[in-house]
Amino acid sequence: MNKHESAPRPAVICLHSSMSHGGQWRALATRLAGDFDVITPNLLGYGTASDSFDRLRLEDEVANVLQQCSATSGPLHIVGHSFGGAVALRLASMHPQRVASLTLYEPVWFALLFDGCLANADVPEIYRIQKLLGSEMRFERMRGAQEFINYWAGGDGWSKLPGEQQERLVSLSSKVAAEFGALIAAGPATRELGDLHLPTRLLCGTETRQSARRVSELLAEILPTVDYRRLQGFSHMAPVTHADDVNPLIVEHIVANASDAQAAVA
Repeated sequence: MNKHESAPRPAVICLHSSMSHGGQWRALATRLAGDFDVITPNLLGYGTASDSFDRLRLEDEVANVLQQCSATSGPLHIVGHSFGGAVALRLASMHPQRVASLTLYEPVWFALLFDGCLANADVPEIYRIQKLLGSEMRFERMRGAQEFINYWAGGDGWSKLPGEQQERLVSLSSKVAAEFGALIAAGPATRELGDLHLPTRLLCGTETRQSARRVSELLAEILPTVDYRRLQGFSHMAPVTHADDVNPLIVEHIVANASDAQAAVA
């Protein structure tokens, strides 16, 4: 490198949850922007016209994310929530040499729940919601979208949404059904997670769904260098509903593992 050239800034890639978009991370991006290049890509099918996702794989999502981040040459700090957390794990396992740190909030690596004979009361419900979301009948897709939102948000969050937003979420139903399929099919990649020697902070709310809590517990056992934290009173959607509480934990981990020792985020 020429002595007059500056080293590339470390980058933070923030991956959103299902039925969301990159704008989910706006507050976090603002907080980090002074010291990092922050990229908040949309996952496949969000923000653009959707193709068929019948055979979606986590690897397809990884390729899409890296394409959107192709201009970035510095070390990558990956942040992921829910489905975005699972994509983050797959990205890190495929390209560990590029990743400086991982910060995950309840990554739904559902393959762990379907491995062997693990008992989990939420498994039949996961299958049922996936089937509704992937239905060819619109009223079933709408029911699936409603149950999906209520499953993760708790209560009757669906009824509080304006009709325009409900319609948008129904339009995403086939993609979300494909995401369930990709998560369940991720089993063969699970063994790679045990070799993922990257600084990882894994966050899980105490008031989340049993499925997300169990996945987090199992990942805490598998990942070799994990800082696992249970957040009292938080649910699955805390990165959105309680961003002011969750974001400092994300920032702390990124800054602690930044290649630029001078990075300081207020």
